[in-house]
Amino acid sequence: MGSVVLIVLLVLLAAAVVALPVWRTRRRKAVGLLTRYQTIAGALLDEDWKRAGDELKEIIRADTEDLGAYLRLARLLQRQGDRERAILVRRSLLARDLRDREAKIEIHGGLLEDLLRLKRFEEAARVAEELRHLERRSARLARAELEIALELEQPEEAQRALDRLRRTDEDAYRREAPRARTALASLALKRGDRREAERLLHEALKVDGDWLAALLLL
Repeated sequence: MGSVVLIVLLVLLAAAVVALPVWRTRRRKAVGLLTRYQTIAGALLDEDWKRAGDELKEIIRADTEDLGAYLRLARLLQRQGDRERAILVRRSLLARDLRDREAKIEIHGGLLEDLLRLKRFEEAARVAEELRHLERRSARLARAELEIALELEQPEEAQRALDRLRRTDEDAYRREAPRARTALASLALKRGDRREAERLLHEALKVDGDWLAALLLL
C-alpha cells in the first residue's frame, strides 16, 4: 500500500515539474498581453492611432487566432478613416468558421457601415441580408436597408425597410419617414405615377407637416 502511495506521489511530482515551465510561459504571455492592451488603451486616450495600431498588429503576429485584437484593429482603422483596410480585416474574419454570434454581428455591422460610407451599395445590400439572419429586430439594420433601397431606387424594398424601422424604433421612424417618403415620391414621379407620388407626399406630411421638400413637390 505504501509503495502505491509513493508511486502516486512521484507521478504527481513529475507532472508538476513538467507543468511548471508551461504555467510560467502562459503567465508571462498573459502579463505581456495585458501590458500591450494597457499600452493600446493609453495610445487611444492620447489619440495616437499609429502606436495603438502597431501594438495590435504585434498581438496578432503573436497569436493569429486572437479575434478580439482583429476586431479592435478594424474599429481603429474605421476611426482613422481607413475604411478600405477595415473592410479587408473584417472580410478576413468572415472567412473563418466563427461560432460567436455577437462577434459576427459586430463584424457585419462594421462592414455594413464602411460600405455605406464608401457608397458601395450593392455590396452593402448583400451584407445587410446576411446581418438580418443574425439580428432581425434592429433599427440600425432597418435604417441601413432603407438607405440602400433608396440609393438603388428600389421602392418596394424601401417601403419594407421603413415598416421594419417603424416596428423597431418609433422615434427613428419619425425622423426618417418624411425624407424617405419624399424620396419615394420622387421615384414615383420619375415613373410617371403622379397619384402614388401625391399619396406618399401626404403621408410624409402626416409625420412632419413642415417638411419643406414634400411641400415643394406638392
